[in-house]
Amino acid sequence: MTDITEVTELREQVALKNNLESLGEMSAGLAHEFKNAIATLQGYAQLLQNLELNEKAQVAAGSLLNEVRNLAALVTAFLNFARPQPLQLEDTDLHGLIADCAVELKPLLEELKVELVVEKGLDSELIVHADERMLRSGLLNLARNACEAIPPEKTERSVVVRTNKDTQFAVIEVRDTGTGIPADQLQKIFIPFFTTKPKGHGVGLALTHRVITEHGGTLTAANAPEGGAVFTIKVPLGNTHASDDPRAA
Repeated sequence: MTDITEVTELREQVALKNNLESLGEMSAGLAHEFKNAIATLQGYAQLLQNLELNEKAQVAAGSLLNEVRNLAALVTAFLNFARPQPLQLEDTDLHGLIADCAVELKPLLEELKVELVVEKGLDSELIVHADERMLRSGLLNLARNACEAIPPEKTERSVVVRTNKDTQFAVIEVRDTGTGIPADQLQKIFIPFFTTKPKGHGVGLALTHRVITEHGGTLTAANAPEGGAVFTIKVPLGNTHASDDPRAA
């Protein structure tokens, strides 16, 4: 008997990546045209605000401008997904990158009263071969989602970021103390525009998934046995770790 779990997971990752790439290529041109139209609408909405209108009209103009801005943000997010920028790969200190993310997340953590816990593996230094800017964006997105996934009534409020490595990859786990992901949604959360958030665009996780796969890594989601969701990233190790393998000599 042979365990084909890992092979099956890799096939699913490749199939999802190909589907998302096709969707991006077909939709990029249409999204660009939408963005041009939205820019015109935003200009007219701002013009209305500058006119001498009564109070009700001013409120309506303000609401119109907010909706146009939300739509513009949605289209921009989709264009970022549909037209990815080439990665600038270099050896990057993963622990330093996570520390930078923790600083950027501090206002959100304080607002939601969530504790961020970073658990490092046995390696004092963990170098990955990655685009630092894009990997930071992906980690921030996962951490923000983890924070927002914890309901207000939960007393245990923490997000744990755990790092480790195997032979070829650095492994990053992001776990929250929320309610977890419904089983029927686990296969959908990386699909663009699928979201359970009232104000979400449904592009963030799809974009993060694409970035990680372009690095030659994987991003998976599951429910932790103790509760909450856990996202696992695997990113190729940097060249400084080549000497760890005696076969590299």
